Amino acid sequence: MPPAPRPGHVRSDIVNAAGHPFYDAAAFWPAAGIIVGLLAIAATIWVTLRAANPKRRLFYSMPVVTPLLTPRPDLPDIEVRRAGKVLANPHVVTVRLVSRGRRDITREAFDGGEPLRLDVGAAIVEWLEVTTWPSDRPDPVWKMDGSSLLIGPSLIGRRQTTAFSLLVDGMSPRLSTIQQSLTDVRILQRDPGSMTDWQRSLLSRTGGIAMLAKLSPAGWRRPGPAAVTAASL
Repeated sequence: MPPAPRPGHVRSDIVNAAGHPFYDAAAFWPAAGIIVGLLAIAATIWVTLRAANPKRRLFYSMPVVTPLLTPRPDLPDIEVRRAGKVLANPHVVTVRLVSRGRRDITREAFDGGEPLRLDVGAAIVEWLEVTTWPSDRPDPVWKMDGSSLLIGPSLIGRRQTTAFSLLVDGMSPRLSTIQQSLTDVRILQRDPGSMTDWQRSLLSRTGGIAMLAKLSPAGWRRPGPAAVTAASL
């Protein structure tokens, strides 16, 4: 029977398949140095690419579509006019443009100096209000063109939000998908605060489990007689 090891003593009689001690300093430290060197190179490449290609995203959405007229048989003569012209299907819509990322979206990001075109699916009659947050940021350059809102070329600051409130005339105003026309900027049609489809799917799959975990802080356990009696009631 081998003697008991002393405190702090490392056994040297445990060997690997090649017959070498499992802790072989002559082989371990060079290998560890190579691994550390490779990790350092990978980290350097990642930081360089991250700095050279900053992640910038621009979200656009139309969260508010409010009809100004609701058909009522008892009030057939109500109408909305603008500058003497009757509007057949007036709506007030709000278009939101939200910048997210570590860098500003500069004028040079607009490919060919062309503006970003947001088509709301109805003729734009008039703009009502344009608001930008933070309040110390200027509004981006914009103008109206038929059913489209043309934005830029203009500086859009990082973490900046601009909301355009518009009076439009059309049956069913709906924001159209736009082309990826900005350099090194990903354009997404949704509100940045809303969930994506896969997030909704994940929440629906895990929501029941989360609720059960919340109702049972002590963890999973089989119900005792009292719980069964309460459930049967």
